[in-house]
Amino acid sequence: ASVLYTSSYANFKVIKIPPGKTVEEMVKLYRENPLVEYAEPNYIAYACWIPDDPFFPYQWHLYQIGMPSAWEIEQGGDSSVTVAVIDTGVAYEDYENFRQAPDLEGVNFVQGYDFVNDDSHPNDDNGHGTHVTGTIAQATNNGEGVAGIAFNCSIMPVKVLNEEGCGDYATVAEGIYYAVDHGADVINLSLGGFESGKTLYNAVKYAFEHNVVLVAAAGNFGGPPLLYPAAYRECIAVGAVRYDKMLSWYSTYGEGIELVAPGGDITVDQNNDGYPDGILQQTFSDDPTNFGYEFWQGTSMAAAHVTGVVALVLSQGISGVENVRYILHKTAQDLGSSGYDIFYGYGLVNAQRALSTEFTVNAYKVYLTRNPFYIKEGTYFIFELPEAGWVTLKIYDATGDLIRTLVNKKYYPDGVSFISWEGEDDFGNFVKSGIYIYKISVEYTSGGSITKIGTVGVIR
Repeated sequence: ASVLYTSSYANFKVIKIPPGKTVEEMVKLYRENPLVEYAEPNYIAYACWIPDDPFFPYQWHLYQIGMPSAWEIEQGGDSSVTVAVIDTGVAYEDYENFRQAPDLEGVNFVQGYDFVNDDSHPNDDNGHGTHVTGTIAQATNNGEGVAGIAFNCSIMPVKVLNEEGCGDYATVAEGIYYAVDHGADVINLSLGGFESGKTLYNAVKYAFEHNVVLVAAAGNFGGPPLLYPAAYRECIAVGAVRYDKMLSWYSTYGEGIELVAPGGDITVDQNNDGYPDGILQQTFSDDPTNFGYEFWQGTSMAAAHVTGVVALVLSQGISGVENVRYILHKTAQDLGSSGYDIFYGYGLVNAQRALSTEFTVNAYKVYLTRNPFYIKEGTYFIFELPEAGWVTLKIYDATGDLIRTLVNKKYYPDGVSFISWEGEDDFGNFVKSGIYIYKISVEYTSGGSITKIGTVGVIR
């Protein structure tokens, strides 16, 4: 390493990272040197853009995920990124007895569909979808009302829930298929049911296989298990936290939760602003022509925050569901027990870090979407190859006996790829609960090779 700069005030030094090394590796190396007082990354500071929406100061939840700093990096996203809001509809237009929410004027809407009434006008007759959409992409810096996260991105309203906020799985599935086939890049699913259904899962899998990011609310029942579709491994399952970053009393948790985001708690005023600590957006209660700014709570609101951040990440040119997932996990603020836990997942979504972190992952770092995972739900092994090569992935038990060969010298191109395992051995039988060892080896077309060994937990 070479010295780039020495402070004339405090005598600290800025070091250039040598080729082939990461910042984390060099920090660790210097920290272990007894001659070095301290070593740390040279963190980046940003000017903070604040929108002129008059009620923005009451949106503590946007501050909590670092939006002012994030907007300095990616201010509102890009209209080429389309977010499908699969919900009760959105107050996006003046049509018959419906009116556009005033603070949604200027938002870029693309054609959606109403699967409840079977027409091309997915207007909101409940208020839920409009509130969710506001968090994702409310018109911002327009001198009116409140702000949204990805306000330059496009919104596709898809109505699958009726005026009572209810809908069946078949209708939700149709909405997912529609969104995928009509160009959605990310789908917000602030809804859920207690049962797993083949019809719903097939639609979720279809979206995943077509490279569409799915963000789903964990549920509002205060305990495990997660609702569906959040429980499906293809979805990013989101729980809710309060102003103090504690898990909201209603937030469903359990195996498979990935992130938490602001969902609020309208029973308290922890920030002492004179209002309940809910998520503030414009919507309506009964009359879809009479709008106001309301504090709501729920994992529906939390999921919308994550969806907005995903839209900004995609606006930066990042592609691939697992790439996005990896970034969100690695940049989240760890809460609760150190590392992953069933209450907070990988932590609180952090927009500023997600947008400022250079995306680097290689085959030496294999990432699992579920670890541990439940039998039949399965997990994905995610890896990125700097160049094409032949991959071998094998699973062993604790004694070293081979249990399953998932792939054997299978060719993969450069970039991010994934391999799934649902807990079966080579004979098609489900393995017992326990810790298993995986070994992934890559032989590059250029002649080099690498191997990674790790552990994966299985629960029956």
